[in-house]
Amino acid sequence: MAGTLVVSSIAKLASPATSRAALATFGINGAGRQRAAWAALIVVEATLAIGVAAGSALAAYLAAGLMGLFAAALALALVSFTPPGVPVVAASTVSLLGLSPRMARRR
Repeated sequence: MAGTLVVSSIAKLASPATSRAALATFGINGAGRQRAAWAALIVVEATLAIGVAAGSALAAYLAAGLMGLFAAALALALVSFTPPGVPVVAASTVSLLGLSPRMARRR
């Protein structure tokens, strides 16, 4: 779990503009709010990674909760941005989550 958190933090740092813009998918709009949320995510993920790597049970539980929160936010984004009865990938040419209908057909 520590590795996942570290990779996530590094990915955000490697592509700051893209990772900040991606927060709009989850309802975080505005450059200032996105910057603040982006920075907070990096700090939280890195801190939990250090705690998990050090063997902290509390950090492991908090990290698992964070992953659950991320999963719930993604599920909510999928439900919120898709018209009823329309498959997620058919909702637009390029969905908010980056999967186009053409890409989905290849899978």
